[in-house]
Amino acid sequence: MQLQSLNNTKGKQKQELISKLYSQQMIQVFRLIGQLVGAGDEELSALAYPFAELLNAYQRVSESVEYLPLKLHLVQIELQLMDKTGLYLPQVLDSLVKLLNSSPLQKKQAKKAGVEGSI
Repeated sequence: MQLQSLNNTKGKQKQELISKLYSQQMIQVFRLIGQLVGAGDEELSALAYPFAELLNAYQRVSESVEYLPLKLHLVQIELQLMDKTGLYLPQVLDSLVKLLNSSPLQKKQAKKAGVEGSI
């Protein structure tokens, strides 16, 4: 699997592999799997927690800011999975808080606070 080969690569190859992992195609595949798992079939709903763990691990592949929108899509898929299956996934809150506390979002909040304070 691509995630396993990521640990063995370095430099430019690692960036290329991360780009493949965080492609729009992979997000759409995860979205489709999430819809299938959350469809209500008892056999498939047993895969909800392992699938959520995969999504959570997928978010931690790269800490780069450029992948922030894709990570938000993954959190959205996890929230939809929670809604459809009724399964509580505590790691979703941790992921969401971590994303919202990331530096680009904090800079925008600081700028807004500075503008409002000066009016």
